[in-house]
Amino acid sequence: MLQGSLELLLPSYTNGSPSFTDVLSLLWAPRAHFWFLYALLLIFALSTLAYRLLPQRFSAVFGIFSIIMYLTSSMISDDKITNYITENTAFFALGIIFSLHIKTQWLDSKLALVGLFLAFILGQWIFHGYLSLEYRDRGIQSLLLAIISIGFIVSLSIHLAKFNLSFFAYLGRCSMAIYLMHVVAGGAARALLSQLGIHSFIEQLVIGFIFALLAPLAVLVLINKLKIPYMFSAPLCSCFANIFAKAAKLTHKKKQTGT
Repeated sequence: MLQGSLELLLPSYTNGSPSFTDVLSLLWAPRAHFWFLYALLLIFALSTLAYRLLPQRFSAVFGIFSIIMYLTSSMISDDKITNYITENTAFFALGIIFSLHIKTQWLDSKLALVGLFLAFILGQWIFHGYLSLEYRDRGIQSLLLAIISIGFIVSLSIHLAKFNLSFFAYLGRCSMAIYLMHVVAGGAARALLSQLGIHSFIEQLVIGFIFALLAPLAVLVLINKLKIPYMFSAPLCSCFANIFAKAAKLTHKKKQTGT
């Protein structure tokens, strides 16, 4: 609501131009980057149900099914909510398969890091340059590129974890706050720079990036200091908290027994 209101007040400094109806429709018609939260919630709920009902040995079957949904998503439905599921469940399922059946040690070597980095660069060039495709063009090419890119990020993260990079670890813990507030912070920086007569692309990019990163961190520190609840989490009652805790224990037990 806050971001939408600011976009209404400062349309010339933002990439979108929502109406007041768009802002009020956020709960059932998410816009901008908020779609991700809805997609994550839906996929998490459906995947939890699927993995709860299916034995662990069938996780690969669910993964294959989710890949088929991804490749045929354009033929399944044009509904936005359905597309959230068909276009993104594959990555959730592949993550589960990786955590259950693939050893992370495979990505721990420098050879894997360099190889995935080269594959990442080459894949990006082929996809965006040679094939002239973009993120909307979903298919086997985009799926392979996504898997390579995720693999590279995982390998890079494994190697970075070997160093005492506390600031990056802190950024990871604050990623939700940064994700939700970076648009407002970046828009504010752009408005301020424009008022100061700074229109250089490089200057706006660098200063906007820094502001979009640090401003949410400052707000998060203030929220924690004032102990404002439920800013980045749902106000779950103790009943639901107990259910989730039991589900987590059961999942951990099934993973240990391999059933």
